[in-house]
Amino acid sequence: MSAAVETVGVSTGNSALEIAPARGGILTSLTVDGTELFYLDPATLEDPTKSVRGGMPILFPICGPLRDDEWRVDGRVFHMKQHGFARNLPWRVAARGGGSVTMALNSTEETRAQYPHDFEARFEYRLIDRGLHVRQTVENRGSAPMPMTLGVHPYFATDDNARVTVDVPATLVAQNPYGTPETRPSTINLEAGVDLCFVNATTPEGTLHAGRQIRLSAGAPYKYVVVWTQPGKPFCCVEPWTARGDALNTGNDVSHVAPGETLETWVEIKVAPA
Repeated sequence: MSAAVETVGVSTGNSALEIAPARGGILTSLTVDGTELFYLDPATLEDPTKSVRGGMPILFPICGPLRDDEWRVDGRVFHMKQHGFARNLPWRVAARGGGSVTMALNSTEETRAQYPHDFEARFEYRLIDRGLHVRQTVENRGSAPMPMTLGVHPYFATDDNARVTVDVPATLVAQNPYGTPETRPSTINLEAGVDLCFVNATTPEGTLHAGRQIRLSAGAPYKYVVVWTQPGKPFCCVEPWTARGDALNTGNDVSHVAPGETLETWVEIKVAPA
């Protein structure tokens, strides 16, 4: 039997948000002018054995999959599932008020069994005019350089994907996660379902046209934009990633955070006026 999941929320001006700390610190709701931007499957939110389908899951310390769910450090083999563990672990509320909520996640024995590094990740979700700004910081609290990649996975709600398009400022697109880049139109129609990674975006951003215009943008080291949806499903994911799949094994685009140092970046979602 499922149980209700506790959420925390804030609102200001024309925007409001809700977060479920116990379910991966996931942003479950973002509304602008009273309109919900996110798709959410309540059954997956309420079932702790499942990854939440919907909202905006956090991808850390990897985005995408590792080949065979494995990676190696100093001759040791570690196992970690697609998108990492942050989206499935409980986060704590570190601060709340003034139109923002800050969530935090620290390393534990469970995380070190998959990822042998000590860290603290903090995500500050701050409401802005007609949207949201997310400040992301990851501190290396260990004694060795910490390799990592980062992403978020927003499920934007759609009514009819046959009438939805996504624009990304890029010309090279690869089938996700390991496909070879090829030239394709920068405007993608979603009707048939897609799982594509834009690999040469001039800026890490995408604009969803779904009855309203939603723009997602991100700061360095974000450089890839993944667009994913499924036939007949009322959502489209426009995801900024700092690296492609299997990066901890290939070394491509991995961020290495020195001991005592912090990686800081941001993601922003804004809705154009109707």
